[in-house]
Amino acid sequence: MDLTNILIVIFLHIALVIGSQETSSNEAEQGPKLLNQKAYAKLFKERRKEGKDLLQIIKNEGTYERKYKLLEGAYEKLLNILQQTQHIIQTSRYDPLVDKFPPKDVRLFDAITVTLENTCLFGEILIHNPDISYRMLESQQLGPDWKELINWCIKYARQFNDRIIDDKSQELLWLIDQEINPEKRTENYINPYRSSVHQKDGTKKQKKAKKLERGPRMVSRDEF
Repeated sequence: MDLTNILIVIFLHIALVIGSQETSSNEAEQGPKLLNQKAYAKLFKERRKEGKDLLQIIKNEGTYERKYKLLEGAYEKLLNILQQTQHIIQTSRYDPLVDKFPPKDVRLFDAITVTLENTCLFGEILIHNPDISYRMLESQQLGPDWKELINWCIKYARQFNDRIIDDKSQELLWLIDQEINPEKRTENYINPYRSSVHQKDGTKKQKKAKKLERGPRMVSRDEF
């Protein structure tokens, strides 16, 4: 599959994830049928499974240059979408810890579900491709505030906990938080997808420099 087709696959997946944002105004006029909490929790798990196909496509991409281009396109799209949904969420009065799900506003519903799904997708891609991803993200090619945005998304997604987000995805959010914030890493945190050199460099940023032990949490991420 050439790079153009691969990018199309990724963008189509993201387009499916973002649901009906572009048509939400028409749906609102017709009286939108929003998924209830139980139904969306089930759909969320299905969306997460779809992300595995994208990870496999990225993994199978041969050259470094092509993989870099592929990830650059994916991250640019994801961050752009998350910035948009963050704005919608922050300007609403919806409190996920208090208010019922789904919210009555279909545009807000789309923004919330997009944020939950794409936060997990972003994190999973990053965890599986850390070295090339950090080279890209930290060069500020995609904007200097990506970490602040993703940290906000993680915090927001966690507020829905087991009402919507399944156990594996909750663990993934916890791992993403540790991956992008070295100071939060537990003593036995280690990302097996990271090169040994970068692995050692990452540990220097922790508050207490301790010898890392290969723990049960990050031995393999295939289950996510």
